[in-house]
Amino acid sequence: MAIRNRHWHTEAVENTAYAPQEVARRGDKSVAAICSDDAAAINGLAVLPESICDTNCNKTRFIAVARRLVVTPDASRLGIIMNLPHRIGALSAALEVISDRGLNLAAISSQPVADKPWEYAFFVDILAPALDPVAMSAICQLSYELPRLQIIGWYGEAGNVKLDQISRLIAAGQHLIVADSVYSWTEYKALKRAFPGEVIVVAILASRRTRHKRLAKRPDRPFTTHEATERDWAEIEKLEKGGPIAIADYFITNESSLESLYAQIDTRLEDTGFVI
Repeated sequence: MAIRNRHWHTEAVENTAYAPQEVARRGDKSVAAICSDDAAAINGLAVLPESICDTNCNKTRFIAVARRLVVTPDASRLGIIMNLPHRIGALSAALEVISDRGLNLAAISSQPVADKPWEYAFFVDILAPALDPVAMSAICQLSYELPRLQIIGWYGEAGNVKLDQISRLIAAGQHLIVADSVYSWTEYKALKRAFPGEVIVVAILASRRTRHKRLAKRPDRPFTTHEATERDWAEIEKLEKGGPIAIADYFITNESSLESLYAQIDTRLEDTGFVI
């Protein structure tokens, strides 16, 4: 937006580290670079307008590329590419293989498969510790069922909680921020370290009997009792869900209707001092 409003001409370069180097080399004051403050200082450039990004959560991610798959002990995120056949329910069936094992899907995107009309490749990130047998079981099943499945990386990354985004909301005057789907003990510890004394954990629970009953009534792929039990174990052992539940400040029981659940959530929000 800042570039377009000023009617500036843009020139694509390799990255935001190379851009300030090139500007410094040219020595032309009519040329500027988009880069960090540090990169500008290293290259002896003056900083012009700041915060020109169109989004508050823009960031650059870097990856290490190798000829062979390297899985380090701190790996927590599994990235795969899977090609799906052009038929009804193909994506849903593939994702169920992941969800049925209690694995948490972190990201998904798609692009058309070249020279194959109506077929798509999906890039999927799954939260799973290094060489997790449950994740590997899902990969084995998908590789058998799909035209193509390829692991593109198994790497370390912090949990789902976006600490920088929460910090910006607090700085902007937000007094109540709800971080939904905080599953793991790792994510909880990250929150507690970043915001000591300010984190309240609300655990929404249903009895094992209720959970298994709901899973058995799923319209697409109902669970057997054995499958539901395996999912429970996977969520405790692989997703580290037991810790945040054990030390939760409040509990909400999800045993009946949505209306009852919403009413309990409203009550807990009032308990925190938030006025509905």
